[in-house]
Amino acid sequence: MLRLLLAPLLLTLAGCAGLAPRGGDDLFDLQRRAAQAYQEQHYEAALPLYLELTERVPRDALAWFRLGNVQARLAQPDAAVQSYRHALLLNPKLGKAWYNMGLVQLREAAATYTEMAAHIEPVDPLQPRALHNAEVLLELLGAAPGQDHAGATER
Repeated sequence: MLRLLLAPLLLTLAGCAGLAPRGGDDLFDLQRRAAQAYQEQHYEAALPLYLELTERVPRDALAWFRLGNVQARLAQPDAAVQSYRHALLLNPKLGKAWYNMGLVQLREAAATYTEMAAHIEPVDPLQPRALHNAEVLLELLGAAPGQDHAGATER
């Protein structure tokens, strides 16, 4: 009688144990593929992988940081800033997320001032200020230490 009661329990436990590693392996494979695409600078391929990774492991600050870097490199500044902010909510001491978010915001500010100067009348008293601000920001971005071609730091 005891064997009849234990048999279904053991089969259930064996089935659960067989499923657990597969999910972990899938997650490990997803992390590996995302990191590989990122390291090889295949950002278009890395984007959906990091989106899935942050969905499956929403408390992984480094995954959110990497997602922000991918989005920044794919010219998605608003999404990048949101991803950096999410990483910083999880880990406010993640300096590289603060730094990269600042770089993205500086690039956006420089683009805004450049576009402003191109669209307003040359006699507008704000045009010289817009040009000056754009020039200062672009100079600052060109001199930012530790940045790669996209302006972001740490792969």
